[in-house]
Amino acid sequence: MPGNTSGGYMSERQPGACRGGVLCRDHGATLVESAVVFALIALPILIGILEFGLVFKDWITISHASRESASALAAAADDPVADISALRAIEQSFAGANLNAIGEVRIFNPDGGPVNTYSYTPASACTWSPCPDPDLPGLYIQPPWAPVDRDVEVGNLDRATVEIDFTHNWVTGFFGSTIDLSRSVTNQLEPQMFSS
Repeated sequence: MPGNTSGGYMSERQPGACRGGVLCRDHGATLVESAVVFALIALPILIGILEFGLVFKDWITISHASRESASALAAAADDPVADISALRAIEQSFAGANLNAIGEVRIFNPDGGPVNTYSYTPASACTWSPCPDPDLPGLYIQPPWAPVDRDVEVGNLDRATVEIDFTHNWVTGFFGSTIDLSRSVTNQLEPQMFSS
């Protein structure tokens, strides 16, 4: 007989049957089941990576903005435009990011005293409320810790902290609707007067 290689007879295959009596159609079902299970496992992992990647991006943005703002504030020291310089540094650091998600920016002496609190208001002429820009006399409001009150004499320099509160909106909502991030940086003011 044709196909006889071991002395026995080869049985003809039944239609739709594979070796061992398993139907050939089952191989496709296994592939589909594997794809479904993989999707159920991989999709939440990928969404989690995306969500936490976006939170990390916002954290890096507010960290960079607070450092740049504190540096601008330290350099301006007791200049009347010190606070607006610090706030403009935040605007530049957020280039392309959502400035409207900033809750508040606080500028204060970490050793105690009054706190200057600002909110971003893009619809106004000053963009910050209350307006710390002395170049806009009709809108300017002197902050509680006025730049002219800051000690910038060598040997007795004030320190200044810039603190940014930011609200991140989750994309998918799996982890809630928002998460609040806050970052503060403290720098010593640059000396403007040298004692003799």
